[in-house]
Amino acid sequence: MDERRTRLEARFRKAVTGLNTERPIARRPGGTAPPLSFAQERLWFMEQFTPGTSAYVLPVSARLRGPVDVALLQERLDALAARHESLRMTFPAGPDGRPEVRVAAHPRVPLRVVTAASEQEAGKVLSADLAVPFDLADGPLLRAVLVRLAPGDHVLLVAAHHIVTDGWSADLIVRELLGDAGPPPEIGYGDYALWQRERLTGEVLDRELAFWRAELAGVEPLDLPLDLPRPPVQGVRGGWCDLTVDAEVTGRLRELAAAEGATPYMALLAAFQVLLGRWSGATDFVVGSPVAGRSRPEFESVVGLFVNLLPMRARLAGNPGFAELLRRTRDATLEVYGHQELPFEKLVAELDPVRDVSRPYLQVLFALQNYRAGGEGFELDTATTRFDLELYVTESGDGLAGRFVYNRELFLPETVRRLGQRFEALLRAVSAGPEVPVGELDLLPPQERELVVSR
Repeated sequence: MDERRTRLEARFRKAVTGLNTERPIARRPGGTAPPLSFAQERLWFMEQFTPGTSAYVLPVSARLRGPVDVALLQERLDALAARHESLRMTFPAGPDGRPEVRVAAHPRVPLRVVTAASEQEAGKVLSADLAVPFDLADGPLLRAVLVRLAPGDHVLLVAAHHIVTDGWSADLIVRELLGDAGPPPEIGYGDYALWQRERLTGEVLDRELAFWRAELAGVEPLDLPLDLPRPPVQGVRGGWCDLTVDAEVTGRLRELAAAEGATPYMALLAAFQVLLGRWSGATDFVVGSPVAGRSRPEFESVVGLFVNLLPMRARLAGNPGFAELLRRTRDATLEVYGHQELPFEKLVAELDPVRDVSRPYLQVLFALQNYRAGGEGFELDTATTRFDLELYVTESGDGLAGRFVYNRELFLPETVRRLGQRFEALLRAVSAGPEVPVGELDLLPPQERELVVSR
């Protein structure tokens, strides 16, 4: 293993595990209003393009078996907001038109209690609640609905605006509401925002921007074959299509990744890039991939918007075998994870200062999710998306479960269903023949192959 690879892997481990030996982050003086983090600022301006949208409403649901003490639940909701200052924040516009942060001292989280006669009715109640946007200026930006199906059967939905929370935070929220709160956070989210603003200046900012300018130089937008014309302003109505990958294929993928010194995430990202390349004909494009952004131990117990979006460049030129592409993806991922500190919002402002409201800067997103909110969830019949297409993969027993989320103003359900079938076929082909050139991998699912053969 060469010196460069060893150095990159050390940086990757540091990024993933959150090891950081820098001095502790200080709490700001009491009564001092915090700044917005870069992610919060970008999100605030994004919502100004589509005011009143529910695209940034993040839900956390839990099925509660047994009796529920509503007064205790209200107490825990209020304690949750008191514990995490991000949940007490609002973001009015200041005199100059830019957002400011206000932090409420004594929060009371709105809690509605509704009775439903069936799970279908409960789903409608919860979906209707998620369609209600938040008011960033006045708040509150956290609310809850408890739906009673029977005396010992309830569904709890906690919804927050993305500007104050993220996926990692969802796990913290559920665990604390179920009575599993750990030690109080060492810092507040506003302390993190101030630290981030002070850190990303001067030499550090210049170094990070230089890396990303070089990494993304010459890359073109990914133009997927759409079913419907792209509207002047992209909407957020989403749909989804689920897929499964069986234990045999999953096991072979893990073995392939290990043999190449890669992770399952890298193998799945490479496969998704192959799928997009075969679908669009592109060989050089970018896929967005979220990272938790919890690079320091102090961040791990704080509810707030830490997640960062990393542009992962696909390098399919030359029709490499999948194993070779995996090695390319491995090296690129190690390099990129060493530069994950620069917020995506700062990068976009640098590279694309005039925003095209008809499409996001990144059209496609991929995530391998390894966090899980505690408790039993409840499937919500609703979806929004801020991208053209998203793919989420989670471990499910010995296999994998995936979900494509798509923009319904751009794609028809049947198109995405076929795309999911092709992805399953691609993973099967990759696991069986990793040296096959990516342009020659068989993407036909068994049912389509039978139709082709019968003709």
